[in-house]
Amino acid sequence: MQVRAVLWLVLFTALLVLVGMMYAVPLYILVSMRLRGNRSWPISLAVAGATTAGIWLLFAGVLRLELYSGLLFGGDI
Repeated sequence: MQVRAVLWLVLFTALLVLVGMMYAVPLYILVSMRLRGNRSWPISLAVAGATTAGIWLLFAGVLRLELYSGLLFGGDI
């Protein structure tokens, strides 16, 4: 069970590096809620969207920080 949890974090890290924060967060939340949490599509989509919006609002809106865009979208490591 712990190996699976670590693999999920490795997947999230790879997504974050490749596609950036604004795509990795909702994808990770959506997939993990559907596959690991057995939640419905509406609940999973709502939580993924709300979490992504909250992260954007806090970091980009309030703190004026640029969110990492990912290697596929021009980001640097």
